[in-house]
Amino acid sequence: MYRYIGYTGSMTGIGMFFVVVAAVLLIVILSVILYKLLANKSIKHEKQEVLKKEEDTAIDLLRQEYAKGTINEEEYVKRKTFLSNN
Repeated sequence: MYRYIGYTGSMTGIGMFFVVVAAVLLIVILSVILYKLLANKSIKHEKQEVLKKEEDTAIDLLRQEYAKGTINEEEYVKRKTFLSNN
């Protein structure tokens, strides 16, 4: 009796193009966000390692000064406490 002529529900032509572009943009955006997050963690970890090495070096130098006798025990404890808290 009646024949349905019109939209069949499939995506062809320009509609499919926009879906592909949107998918590619979504993948690019998610990749950039993931990269930024991972790069940030790496930088923070490197900074913490550098600070730890500097702290170890400072404490080692302090121990050497104390061992040489250039500072007394009170000054050693005071400086060590300061270095450990920072």
